[in-house]
Amino acid sequence: MATALRRSTTLLITGGILYSATAFGAAVAGAEPTVYALPACYGGATLPVERPSQALFQTCADGSKELTDITWTRFGPDGAEGTGTYSYQVCEPSCVAGHRDSFPAVIHADEPQPQAPDASCPAGTMFFGNLVIAYPHGVPAADGGAPNMRFRGMPATLYSTEGTPDSPTSLAPPRC
Repeated sequence: MATALRRSTTLLITGGILYSATAFGAAVAGAEPTVYALPACYGGATLPVERPSQALFQTCADGSKELTDITWTRFGPDGAEGTGTYSYQVCEPSCVAGHRDSFPAVIHADEPQPQAPDASCPAGTMFFGNLVIAYPHGVPAADGGAPNMRFRGMPATLYSTEGTPDSPTSLAPPRC
């Protein structure tokens, strides 16, 4: 009787440990991974991804501000660092008849924030709250994002999801 009781106890303990490990593993495996993304234009087939090679931002309706040819040296919870090309639409004489101005850019993003409850982006997406575009070789005209700070000794424009929505450097919280 004592041997049978020990076997039952051993099976219950072993079963409990296996059950706990299985339940814990399922919870970890089912958790959504965190994706850190730029505060850019998303929707339709364009979903937030880490280390994008291009991104439209701020003026999503007409695509007038864009980062392209981006190469990232760092991208994660502590921020993002990269280089690429910044371009914007010059609306002279009109946006349709205008042209694009392009500048080499140093790109920095930081202060990841959870997505807004109504953003409808994939679970686990965090958006950087600040986007800094620094200009190592020339500065865009005011309509292209006039510099409002210096970043590592370069003229730069800080775009942010904080502040007044009608500011020329404000970014709306991203939506998918």
